[in-house]
Amino acid sequence: MFLIIETATTRGLIALCERDAVNSVQELVLANANSRLLEPSLDALLKNAGLQPKDLEFVAVGQGPGSYTGLRVGAASAKAIACACGIPLVGLSSLRGFVPPPDFLGAYLAVIDAKIGGVYVLEAVKTKEGITFLSEERLVPFEQFVEVLERVPYIVTPCFEPLARRLQGILTPQVFERGPSAHQLLVESNEKFVNKEYSLDGSLPLLYLRLTQAEMEKLPNKGQFL
Repeated sequence: MFLIIETATTRGLIALCERDAVNSVQELVLANANSRLLEPSLDALLKNAGLQPKDLEFVAVGQGPGSYTGLRVGAASAKAIACACGIPLVGLSSLRGFVPPPDFLGAYLAVIDAKIGGVYVLEAVKTKEGITFLSEERLVPFEQFVEVLERVPYIVTPCFEPLARRLQGILTPQVFERGPSAHQLLVESNEKFVNKEYSLDGSLPLLYLRLTQAEMEKLPNKGQFL
C-alpha cells in the first residue's frame, strides 16, 4: 500500500493505493486551509484503513506547478512521512493529475491559472489505450495560452472561474472542471516507483515554474515580470 498527497491547487486529494487499484480516497477542498485540513485528514485516512505510516511502501506527492503555499504544505507532510519511516519519496507532476472524463477521447489541455504569471499548461491526448503527454509542464503568458487554446479547445482545470473572466469575449472552450484524478496519479506513481524515480533522503524539487512575488521584487528589472 502507498500514499498519494496532492495539494497544488484548491482542489486536492489524499489516497491510499495498491499497485492496481485506489483503495480509498478523500478529496480536499483546501482553499486557504491547507495546513489545517491536511494532517487530520491524513491521520483519519490511515486510521480508517488500519494502517500506520510505517506500513506504507512509499509516499507520492504532487510537486507542482501550482500554489506556492499548497505545494509546500503537501511536500512537507510527504517528506516527514518518508524520512520518519525510511521509505521512498516519489514526486508527481500535479498537472498530469487533471484528466478529462472517461468518455472523452482526443487532445486536451490540463490547465492551472497562475494569476499574473500567466497559465500553467500541459498538452495531452487521450485515446482508448490511455493518455499520452505531448509536452512538458510550462508557464505561458495569457496571450500564448489563447493561441494554444485556439488549436486545442478542450481544457481540464480545478477552477475555471478566473480563466473564464479573462477569456470572456475571446474564446469559449469546452471545460471539464474537475479535481485531480486519484487513478491517474496512481498510474504516474507506479511508473515512477518501478523506474526507481524517487529519493531515499527526502529530497524533492518543487516545480514552481515561476519566481515568487518576493523574488520578483528583488530583481533590478522586475517590471517585465509583473
